[in-house]
Amino acid sequence: MVESYSKQKRFITDASHEIKTPLAVIDAANEVQEIESGESEWTQSIHEQVARLTALTERLVFLARMDEGSAGFTMTSIDLSEAVDKAAAPFESVAVSRGKRLSTSIACGVRAHADAAAVAQVVELLLDNATRYASEGSVIELSLRAVSRVQGKGATELVVSNAVDELPEGDLDRLFDRFYRADVSRSSKTGGSGVGLSVVRAIAEAHGGSASVCGHGNQITFTVRL
Repeated sequence: MVESYSKQKRFITDASHEIKTPLAVIDAANEVQEIESGESEWTQSIHEQVARLTALTERLVFLARMDEGSAGFTMTSIDLSEAVDKAAAPFESVAVSRGKRLSTSIACGVRAHADAAAVAQVVELLLDNATRYASEGSVIELSLRAVSRVQGKGATELVVSNAVDELPEGDLDRLFDRFYRADVSRSSKTGGSGVGLSVVRAIAEAHGGSASVCGHGNQITFTVRL
């Protein structure tokens, strides 16, 4: 069983690396096509799909490294408020482009012992998820604050909350499972891969924290403690 699991992880890592090269070639060829013939909805679609597959392969490699304990985080004392604000800023325009609005409430001077790049990735993945699946015209709320430790799990709390058309049925915690998508048809339309939230939880737990989700009415809330 252990050997089979190890082989599976190696396969994911090797396959992901093998996929990256042809994706880069396709994207380069597509850019040449645009230079010669101009942009079109087809070349734009190719760019989007290549970007989607590239992001997926990078996340798969990351998860495989996390499983092996070789993610290589650089843990230092960071200004978490600044890191979260910087990572969230680009999503104001992303939210607008997707018919939503982003509202942030970030407490000043919150610090944490963490990997700055990993924290940015958590924020980006949570907001990418929210801007894709939040109800049309709704407000996505992001907040950061210092909190008391609960069972040793984190002294800071990052929360992303938004309205959805319909909460997924069953155990919401399954949203953190790899490749789990509550609505496959909608995920294919929005470009979701079913891996992002798995990365969020993996990063949180690697920092000695946690990632959880809860739903009430038509509101879904993701909470990360670090």
